[in-house]
Amino acid sequence: MYNDYIFWVQASFYSGTEKVDETAGYVDINGNLTMDCVLPDGTYTAYFDGWYCQRRSASITVLGGSASVNLVLPSGDCDSSGIVDISDYVIISGAFSELLDIDDVTEGFQPSPNWDYRADLDGSGIIDIADYTLLANNFSGVDDVLP
Repeated sequence: MYNDYIFWVQASFYSGTEKVDETAGYVDINGNLTMDCVLPDGTYTAYFDGWYCQRRSASITVLGGSASVNLVLPSGDCDSSGIVDISDYVIISGAFSELLDIDDVTEGFQPSPNWDYRADLDGSGIIDIADYTLLANNFSGVDDVLP
């Protein structure tokens, strides 16, 4: 993994069709997401949108200033178009077998010439069959629609 975080997630909270709050945070290597937001107690629809993942919604209940939700954000949307399709496959194909050497990057060197961070869906630092598998498993998936 690049570091202790895999990807960024933005959350938008709605009461009916009115957006009442928005915040962002990083998912850690264990899949946990912690975000700070200021919402009064109540029930909201939360929309979660992560880097190169499909947007998903969940109903959450805030009680005493906190809430929790179990959610999967399917990956594969390399171009952030809202659907996992052939254009995402093209991005992964163009970067296949490229390696990101994090030590080189932190020392000011460049990654492999065809490296494309959008194609590294599993955050492993190499574009490989695991990234293709994530794309294939979610092929034709679309974002949940905002109100």
